[in-house]
Amino acid sequence: MNRFQRMKSPLTQNYNVKQIKSFNSDDISRKYKNLFKIDVSNYFKDISEIFLFECMDTKYRFFHPENLSGESEFYAKLQEFDWYYMPWKWEHKIAELLIKPQQTILEIGCAKGDFLKTISNSKNVIAHGLELNKNIEQINSDQLQLIHNYIQDHAEHYSEFYDIVCSFQVLEHIYDVHSFIKSATSCLKKNGLLILSVPNNDSFIKYSEDENVLNLPPHHMGHWKLDVFQSFKNIFPLELVNHHFEPIQTYHQEWYDNTVKKVSEKMKNNWVYRMLYRSVPNFLKWRLESFYYQLAKRKIGNNGHSILVVFKKV
Repeated sequence: MNRFQRMKSPLTQNYNVKQIKSFNSDDISRKYKNLFKIDVSNYFKDISEIFLFECMDTKYRFFHPENLSGESEFYAKLQEFDWYYMPWKWEHKIAELLIKPQQTILEIGCAKGDFLKTISNSKNVIAHGLELNKNIEQINSDQLQLIHNYIQDHAEHYSEFYDIVCSFQVLEHIYDVHSFIKSATSCLKKNGLLILSVPNNDSFIKYSEDENVLNLPPHHMGHWKLDVFQSFKNIFPLELVNHHFEPIQTYHQEWYDNTVKKVSEKMKNNWVYRMLYRSVPNFLKWRLESFYYQLAKRKIGNNGHSILVVFKKV
């Protein structure tokens, strides 16, 4: 019997999965070391290869083994880079527009609480934040609370309590996504909103796998895209009411441009391009290069790094 034959999808809890790809763990460790000076080899102790699987019912892709998620020390080292944690981002602006005064809000993975602090002042809401990093200061006031807790434990005491539950750039880091989403949903009142943002693996980032080691364990444990969220209606009492694709941000522009160039070079690696290049006069070769660049850009699309989805509890 195939050793993965009885593996469950972490999203549906069903066995309908297939292997997509495998990765050498030494190569992953080497990339983290070269790019970020972070030693992740301990996560792959006695593991020579990791696997990317796809849930056939939802198209959700996840990594195995399941115990590769980064711990607090790993994230503390990443946070030394100024680009890693941004207190106010694109998805925060969209979520803020959905929040009404006097509502109860829960953010899962709130970090230092920058988003909640902003909306508790501007919207006059009751805001609670969950954060597992014990180095983050706990806050306890009438309007704002930041506590160290798991959403699964929190849900036991706050069933149908919140008007809005949100989580930004968290879901991709965990393996047990079914329990996470189920617990987040149980915290919502009926007709409450669940707002999630994650890296969009239908955007340009899927074409930059060699450079984007952060899309692999121990940083990311799953790959998300709109198709996956559209399947939630079959799993949870949730209705997808809206989605937003992030525009290319200025801090991602160089990454995007380099990805387009890389895809363009791959598209030129065939006899058609070589024949055209030989036949075009030298003073027009730049037009051929530009044509292939635009072809690559069209293939990749103009969507930025992330996607934000909005669900209503039904």
